[in-house]
Amino acid sequence: MVNLNICDDHHLQILDSLVTFRKRKVNVMIKTMEKVIPTELNTMDLVHESFMREKVEVIFSSCDSILSPFYSYLQQEHRIQTVFMKHEQAIVHAADGYARATGNIGLAVIPAGSGITNAITGIATAQMDSVPLVILTIQPAKKLCDDSQIVDTFGMTLPIVKYHFHVNDINEFQDIIKKAFTIAGEGRPGPVLIEMQEELLMKIVPYSREYFTEKKDTNLPRTFSTKLVEQIKNEVMSAQKPVLFIGGGVSISGADKLVQELAEKANIPVVSTMMGLGSFPGTHPLFLGMVGMHGTFAANRAVHRCDLLICLGLRFSDRVTGKISGFSPRSRKIQVDIDSAEINKIIKVDIPIVGDIKEFLQQINPFVVPGNTEDWVNEVSSWQKKVPRYSDSDSKGNLKPQQVIELLDYYSNSNAVVATDVGQHQIWTSHYYQFHKPRTFITSGGLGTMGYGLPAAIGAALANTGKEVILVSGDGSFQMNFQELLTVAQYQLPIKIAILKNSYLGMVRQWQEMFYHGRYSSVKMSSPNFTALAAAYGIDGAAATSLQEAANIIQKAFQHNKPFLMVFDITEEENVFPIVPPGGNNTEALYKK
Repeated sequence: MVNLNICDDHHLQILDSLVTFRKRKVNVMIKTMEKVIPTELNTMDLVHESFMREKVEVIFSSCDSILSPFYSYLQQEHRIQTVFMKHEQAIVHAADGYARATGNIGLAVIPAGSGITNAITGIATAQMDSVPLVILTIQPAKKLCDDSQIVDTFGMTLPIVKYHFHVNDINEFQDIIKKAFTIAGEGRPGPVLIEMQEELLMKIVPYSREYFTEKKDTNLPRTFSTKLVEQIKNEVMSAQKPVLFIGGGVSISGADKLVQELAEKANIPVVSTMMGLGSFPGTHPLFLGMVGMHGTFAANRAVHRCDLLICLGLRFSDRVTGKISGFSPRSRKIQVDIDSAEINKIIKVDIPIVGDIKEFLQQINPFVVPGNTEDWVNEVSSWQKKVPRYSDSDSKGNLKPQQVIELLDYYSNSNAVVATDVGQHQIWTSHYYQFHKPRTFITSGGLGTMGYGLPAAIGAALANTGKEVILVSGDGSFQMNFQELLTVAQYQLPIKIAILKNSYLGMVRQWQEMFYHGRYSSVKMSSPNFTALAAAYGIDGAAATSLQEAANIIQKAFQHNKPFLMVFDITEEENVFPIVPPGGNNTEALYKK
């Protein structure tokens, strides 16, 4: 208690000092003919102006005594919105969702100690999916607080960040902010961590115009060799059965329109990873669907039989390749990725290309001419692009989850942003919701983070894109971060929350049923009354057990620009299909029980 009181008194002193400094600052202003320029700045001036220079729109954070000076200052400055979340994991997920929805760098400010340990999952999620974040963490003053509150932030986060900065001198701060935002967004994007001590928040530095110079883009487009361009052109022309394979890197690069141009110009079928969904219109006649463990028959068979596989911005995870020796065994492979570490890491390729996909396609597309692919396109177009049709109801007449996703697709518009958690509902959304544009599907791919969906949807809703935001979750995933319903209610974010309730940890249950002889273990679960829970937070909601009820409440949800929670009681033991058995080739997918 003694240490706590000392810390509390210390924070009150800092707040008083901050108010005094703000008054003092006004008195030392020097008027010029054009504008008023201060002679000195405190750290918070520097922090705020540095964030403004980086065009930060939203800061995601939480209420904590260590951060009190930070937010006391921001209350007086309204140019950047500050959103207070309830848990540090959710803070980082929200910044992540914002970054994915906009393509901008997400900013999170969190306390150190337990704050950083809570945030680890969010940072790792962003790192796995190449999401640009800057995380600023504030360490408590060592001389006033117990050492037990200090953890090795550098050691814990080193494997999951692009770079770690430690601010030792406040005069370095503006330069560190500039470098952090540059590193987070350049090359393969990812999270960057900045660590600083609490006492540095009240330092004073001389004013310098250099602090606030406009940010200039110094990245020059890379020019690929004429020889390489000619080689790619010849590969495309000579291929009889080419396939264009796109991943999340296409969206990150902003190359979606160029991919469509290449596919149409060269008449090449297109397949996608889950992270690439939306980068090519889902209803386009050349699109065959998602590849991999839960991929469509057409997509997996096309990759298996093709003679040229052009891979753009993907990392060949095991969920995509299946058994490596059986992955596209007869094709020549071209891989384009901005991260050289991903080239030839899992799948050996014939033509490795390190570079930005957008820049690559800008140079390649003008020279590409179609080869003799008409017969191939006709053949793959005759294959089944959709997943196996589900029965409209089970023996008890229960609602099917696939029906819910189709209704959400029908009543939302083509610009809607859809966030999901992880599990069966994630795969059903991938198959039954038609994504037409990039940055409209927000989900945890590499790490498979349950509890990601709600805070990520919050980040997307705060992105000021003017788009509808939908969250699709399961009753298992939703309960991992549902405290953020308070954030939704507090800021009245018009998120449409759809919970597919089957009273199981669905994907684990399916694996136990199909691959462990039905021996269920720890997968049956109970849930609260979700609509009553939403009402407790002041959020409207409704539940449905039939197709007609589902259509009614979904239609009702989209009629109002406010949050709405929907619960759908679905068939308990509905399975996701297709599914490739563990260790199998993608061509060995199962399509029914």
